[in-house]
Amino acid sequence: MIKMVNTTHLGVYGIVIKEDKILLVKKSRGAYIGKYDLPGGSFSPCSKITAHFVFATSIRLVWC
Repeated sequence: MIKMVNTTHLGVYGIVIKEDKILLVKKSRGAYIGKYDLPGGSFSPCSKITAHFVFATSIRLVWC
C-alpha cells in the first residue's frame, strides 16, 4: 500500500492594474509552461514578491 503524504504550498501573488489592464506573466517552467498567471511565487516576507515584480516588469515598488 502506498502512503500518501499531504503537503501544503503557500504562494503569494500580486495584482497590478493600470488603465483597465491587468499585468500577467507567462510561465517559463513548471507544470504550466506557456500559461499566463499573476506575478508571484513562494512565500517569504515581502522580498520574493518584490523581487519578482521588479524582475518581470521593471516596476519599482514603494511599499510592502
